[in-house]
Formats: sequence, C-alpha cells, structure tokens
Amino acid sequence: ALGAYSEIGAYTFNATSVANATVSRTTLDATITVLSVNDVAVLDLDSSNPIDTGFSVVFREGSVSGVPIFDTAKVNLTDLDHDSFSYLELFLSNPFDGAYESLEV
Repeated sequence: ALGAYSEIGAYTFNATSVANATVSRTTLDATITVLSVNDVAVLDLDSSNPIDTGFSVVFREGSVSGVPIFDTAKVNLTDLDHDSFSYLELFLSNPFDGAYESLEV
C-alpha cells in the first residue's frame, strides 16, 4: 500500500544533438510533482467470482434459521492506500419486522 504519498522534485536534463558535425548542448530544468489520490476501498462479497462483487441469498418467510448475507470465506476488503481498516459501517435501507427479523454481527 502506498499510503498518502506525494513528492516534489527538481531535475536537470542535458540534451545533446549533433547536426552537420556541430555539437550543441541544451540544459533543461524541470519540476515534477507527484500527488497521491485517495482511492476508494472495495468490498467484494464474493471474491471467488471475478466478474462481479455481489452475493445473493434467498430468505424464505417463516424460516426458523438465519440466512447469512455473505460468505465470510469469500469476503475481501481492499484499499490501495491502506493495509488496515479502523471500522466498517453497515447501512440497512428497509426496516426490520422486529417480531420475525433481526441482524446479528
């Protein structure tokens, strides 16, 4: 992982050309700036499938056993900028039916 890498460097280049037995030299000064980009982290819920990052499962109403929303053996969370993560947030878009549904982490 590169982290937050940035650098500014000043360099001098010498260019030499030969034309009609005449040698000419030119000195060029250049400044090169490299700035890091904060790449977004990627969560792949099915790393065994190289085509997409999704995972699907069927939940049957009235089922007495829970249904995992991903296979922990196939989850891959990567970030080009960092080797570790401090937290992961999960947002649910639909409300639970409290009497019949729950979320366990």
